[in-house]
Amino acid sequence: MRELADWLNKLHAWAESGSCNSQVRVLLIERDGRAQNKNADETSLLSWENTLLSFLPPHDNKNIRAMCHNGGNYLELAPIDEESLKKVIKSYANKVEHKRLPNDEDVISILNTLKSIDENLTRPLYAMFITVAFINNEDPNSWGKYELLEYVIGRDDIYYNEKISTVVNNCISDGDRADFFNCIHKLRAVATVCGGATVEKLSNLCNETVQDINMYLTSYSRKDALKKLLKNAALMHGDEVEPLEPDLVGEYYVLMQCGAVGNNHGKPDFSLIFTDSWIDDIKITSFIKRLMNDFYDNLADVDTFWDELFALDVDSLNEFDAVIYADLLFSVTYLGEVNRVQQAVDILERLHKAYEDNYPIALQYAKGLVNLVAKQNAVDGEATVQKLKELADKYGDREFELEY
Repeated sequence: MRELADWLNKLHAWAESGSCNSQVRVLLIERDGRAQNKNADETSLLSWENTLLSFLPPHDNKNIRAMCHNGGNYLELAPIDEESLKKVIKSYANKVEHKRLPNDEDVISILNTLKSIDENLTRPLYAMFITVAFINNEDPNSWGKYELLEYVIGRDDIYYNEKISTVVNNCISDGDRADFFNCIHKLRAVATVCGGATVEKLSNLCNETVQDINMYLTSYSRKDALKKLLKNAALMHGDEVEPLEPDLVGEYYVLMQCGAVGNNHGKPDFSLIFTDSWIDDIKITSFIKRLMNDFYDNLADVDTFWDELFALDVDSLNEFDAVIYADLLFSVTYLGEVNRVQQAVDILERLHKAYEDNYPIALQYAKGLVNLVAKQNAVDGEATVQKLKELADKYGDREFELEY
């Protein structure tokens, strides 16, 4: 985001200098639109937009927004219509050339299942997953979103477990196989959180897991045994272990590995997400934001997740990390219940006091206060409104109150 913001700022300066003799059109496509944002209206900043603009001074923010189509009122892609979805379902089924092809009645059934699973957006991605289940002689009509995701992840697991088993052959004893594959899953989960990661990076983030895998591979007598294994099993391309994609599948997979969903009955452990110095990695913080947006209902009552998120030492953060953290905390304020929102706003207040001259942090704090007061009773809301008034008085000359 920082590189993109700097580039857009340079592009604007170039256009303003008079050196640009032709029009330049930049097309940015982002999955996070107002339809996905429970708290977004026509005037509020979207999460990605806020992160982008937070890297620029306020006057540059306005310049960049002025360059946008219709002053920043972005074109919103509507969900695909039913007839097009039917074509997608048939086309995908025909492409995989499976024996069980859906007839017109089956297509309607698949479409109805999609509506029940992904009611507001009816995303083609889910349509594809349901079609996969159908053509493999499953009956997805009674499934919910989570059963569908578990089915997709289960098929992926079978595929890669077979490839890994073929590669290691007899190197792993039958008694060790379950633990070995559990380590591979943890490694892949961390790579998914990172959006892809080298083995060296994974060794830093989850060293114990990497050491355990290497211990199991002692009889796999090759130099760089782990890298060779991951490449031969098609889990690693180039220098990086690939994340499980698309995003929805990868996020749910990570939740499964953390023990937050599925058949786990123990206490969830989110150390695969909140690794050392997680706030320094923009890909990890982006993953956490998507995870909260897509699976908040699964996390709402899981205290261990929020304990990890709220555990950062505010006083030790540099200003850049503080801006990123403020953006994450604001996401909590439009997703959570009042007690959770209060926790996030309390930390936003501390960030604001630590960096009083940082306008993006002040803006996130103010927006968090707005979301908090909307969930409070009249008595508790009075103090929150007073804090908002103080912020508006301080930043009113910068059109602070008009941003949200």
